[in-house]
Amino acid sequence: MARRKLTCRKVLFRDVKSGNCYLTPEFVGDKSELSQFKDGDSCDKDWDEIFTEFKNVKTLDEFKKVSEQAQGYYRSYPKGTRRAFPVEDVGKDRFEESDLVIEETIVDIVEG
Repeated sequence: MARRKLTCRKVLFRDVKSGNCYLTPEFVGDKSELSQFKDGDSCDKDWDEIFTEFKNVKTLDEFKKVSEQAQGYYRSYPKGTRRAFPVEDVGKDRFEESDLVIEETIVDIVEG
């Protein structure tokens, strides 16, 4: 039996203007992790490259744009049917330490 791990990530952004927090859709794996599987899903970049783009975000509009762009790196849809999912408004005071936070969950996949 083969065991592989995928990291599921969401990025949270706090809009300093409104105080509201926004959450991206879940990003499952990255280039290195998805290359272990032969099911057709892939990603053009590793997570450190993707998160670098989020680090430069200053406004909600920029966050939405980077979220959509990052979703475009993932290839798990038949050609021509892909659409980006919107960021979700999760209210105020979701976090206070920073304006940008990553939530991560490790999924252990057993094949065989």
